[in-house]
Amino acid sequence: MGAAINIEGKRVLVVGSGLSGAAATELLKKKGAFPVLFDGNRELDTGALRRKSPVFADVEIITGEWRDKELAGVVLAIPVFRQTVRLSGGSVSRGFRSGAK
Repeated sequence: MGAAINIEGKRVLVVGSGLSGAAATELLKKKGAFPVLFDGNRELDTGALRRKSPVFADVEIITGEWRDKELAGVVLAIPVFRQTVRLSGGSVSRGFRSGAK
């Protein structure tokens, strides 16, 4: 087994705001990390999301496209989605795909 990553006090990207995203966010908060939630749906009502899932109440939420400056300080990304999401940063695109089928 590999060495554990110390995430305490670090910004950790959670990709996806569904049940898995909420569970990942809750676990990260318990471990002392600062989760940053990303959802590619720019139409997402973040207020409703915070009311529906209190775990997101004090979490930074970014919707739509992710820009390089918003990645500053993120030490780990946790993709918890089923589809491919395009994260763009100027002329550079990053594609993440989870192992879920």
